[in-house]
Amino acid sequence: MEFEVSPETSFHSRPTPTILTATTPDWFWRNTRPQDFYGGFGNRFAHFTDRTKPPIPRPSQPDTTILDGIRKKLTALSGVTPTKITLSPQAERLWDEFYIDWGRTERSPLLAAAAKRLPIYVLKLGMVYAYDEGTLPEVSLEQLQAAIGVGLYAEKCTEHLLGLQTINRSAMAELEDRFVKWVEKNPGSTVRRMQMALSRYTGGAEMFNRVLNNLQKAEQIEVRQDGRTRKVFPG
Repeated sequence: MEFEVSPETSFHSRPTPTILTATTPDWFWRNTRPQDFYGGFGNRFAHFTDRTKPPIPRPSQPDTTILDGIRKKLTALSGVTPTKITLSPQAERLWDEFYIDWGRTERSPLLAAAAKRLPIYVLKLGMVYAYDEGTLPEVSLEQLQAAIGVGLYAEKCTEHLLGLQTINRSAMAELEDRFVKWVEKNPGSTVRRMQMALSRYTGGAEMFNRVLNNLQKAEQIEVRQDGRTRKVFPG
């Protein structure tokens, strides 16, 4: 198996933006939909999750030596010459086994869509390891094993992230039900009074407005303008 890195496919002539970012699951699912994975955009990221760590009141300074080393490695990537990268014979056998097992593994439709590109990222990560450890143009068995480990871990993280969407949906459904019941008991009340009454559940104006807008679109709640005052009624 060979992978060619040529001027036509390199970032010199066809730059590709790379995003490295972090957010909370709640913020993630406020702006991400299942359709984003089925459409092919969401699976262009490798997702990694973690548990909340204990608070550190006085964190230590980062090791500048390590950071400088990483910075130099990344900067040196721009000087890599076009080359063909191959898997070692042992790595080829491992790759074949991994790829076949991956294709045979049963997954939910959403997880299958979200994790579709992970095998590609495994190969790319293996090439990065080969560059970092100076074995180019060959990816060794150990490097591919490490890359596969990261890929399988990313799949577990993605599965966990998708599971949190269900939890968030349940929480949102509970909020929407609470809003509707409040309006049914208080028809004609102002939006301001409604927000004050439900603030303990929404945690802030942003979530309140989001739920209110959702219910308006679903015609479960009607908001009428009365002069400068907005009033709520059952839909």
